[in-house]
Amino acid sequence: MHHLGFIGGVEKSVLAPEFREKLSPPKRIKTKYGLTSPIKTLKLDGQKYAFVFRHGVEKIEITAPFVNYRANIYALKSLGVSRIVSFNTVGSLTKDVKVGDVILCDDFIDLADHMRRTFFTAKKSRHVRMHPAFCPDLMQKLFEAGGFLGGRLKNGGVYVCVNGPRLETAAEIRYLRIIGGDVVGMTMATEANLARELDMCYAPVCYSIDYAEGVYRSPDGKNILVPEEERMLKNEAVKVFTKILAGVLKTADAPKTCQCELYGYLTIEPQKSQTVVEMAGNKPAVRK
Repeated sequence: MHHLGFIGGVEKSVLAPEFREKLSPPKRIKTKYGLTSPIKTLKLDGQKYAFVFRHGVEKIEITAPFVNYRANIYALKSLGVSRIVSFNTVGSLTKDVKVGDVILCDDFIDLADHMRRTFFTAKKSRHVRMHPAFCPDLMQKLFEAGGFLGGRLKNGGVYVCVNGPRLETAAEIRYLRIIGGDVVGMTMATEANLARELDMCYAPVCYSIDYAEGVYRSPDGKNILVPEEERMLKNEAVKVFTKILAGVLKTADAPKTCQCELYGYLTIEPQKSQTVVEMAGNKPAVRK
């Protein structure tokens, strides 16, 4: 497996049809932390790349609080992945980030209380440094791959991670803005934390699909999540994600110059055998 892997939400909402056709059937791997989300592989130029779809393939089957983040990150590490690019849809906390903008966040605020967001235990733990929050090498690759977006590409920003699955109140959004957030989501910070603990590089692409509650108001004072004039841009996420992915894949074998592995503390041995759950119908078949 190639050292570069990918995480997205729902496959159908991340990749264009012509790209999805190149992926293998979905499987779920049983790890020491439980069952992963659906995982597919891409064969390209003699290499195999792993894709984890945290929420499902065709629709949302696993909402944010119930994603098995530890299993997903652990499985990628076991497969030989050491660098992760994640694709995320977010809500904007400010009118400066419009629907359809792509934000390459360079920091995050983690307000989620996911119980299983660390590999450490009560008896084995360390203080892992989280600055820089994301891999500078991968962030540069994403910036170059997203150059076609022009002014829609925002290089830098703060992602606020909340529990979900509900959306936030207007008062909560005001608070998130006050503490320095630019966009809000429910998954990415947890993945970044876990990846850092396992010495893995991680970098996110965030696509703004709406304004958070209370950010955008109509002339008559109503809260609007997606203004009519920006609705078409909301639906371009798949096209944009796919194009950025294609750009990143072109530089997948470029030399690594970051020092992300110096910040983590846990190492794992790849699983010699993996229990794979085939996703076919309602009766999954388990095989080694």
